[in-house]
Amino acid sequence: MFTIDQDNNITHYPGRGIGDLTPEAMGQLQVGEQAFDTSKQLSDILHHSPGSRAVAIWNQLPGVVPIQTPKFRNRDTAVERIWRQLLKLFPEAAGAENRVTTEDVANAKKQTKTIGKRPSDGSKRTPKAKRAANPAGLPKKSAAPRESAWASQLHEQLTKALKPGQDFGLPEVYAMVPQFRKLHRENHHIEARLRTTLSQDLCGTGKVKWLGKGKYRLVR
Repeated sequence: MFTIDQDNNITHYPGRGIGDLTPEAMGQLQVGEQAFDTSKQLSDILHHSPGSRAVAIWNQLPGVVPIQTPKFRNRDTAVERIWRQLLKLFPEAAGAENRVTTEDVANAKKQTKTIGKRPSDGSKRTPKAKRAANPAGLPKKSAAPRESAWASQLHEQLTKALKPGQDFGLPEVYAMVPQFRKLHRENHHIEARLRTTLSQDLCGTGKVKWLGKGKYRLVR
């Protein structure tokens, strides 16, 4: 399950779906924060948002090349690109336990484009030429996502406060809010951004392990 807040920060909750949220948990969502499990639900959220919001969401995702245009060509293109990047960052989001359908995953894979060099004569490379360039059919290596300033700062604070392998929860993270408020005076939703950084950046890169029920572990 994912949630998105008013600052367009997306938080991932592994192993949970919208159907798992109790009324109490729903009440803990901040004003304007929305939950989604599938690309269709993400599309419904963007349908009621200005076109510039999709660009803001995309530019905040780890490992993407920011775009400078005010909006995507259309909403479907925005949803496809954002959802595809989320599946790359969190492959487990494609699991049945998160209410993501196989159709969503298939559609995401269909939209994946392979970028390769063309022959010097300008003609299109044939399938045979492609096999010659990669006879073993090995997958191409992708560039590692760039770590954000928030991720490096939060990881630094966690390593100062905790020992490797030590478990912690959101209360320990929220205790760092005053420090981050001084570092990021322009952000008025520090708690939400810290949750996003914890679940997306640090859990996504393996520096922190999600244990479930709001519990985490600093990886050795």
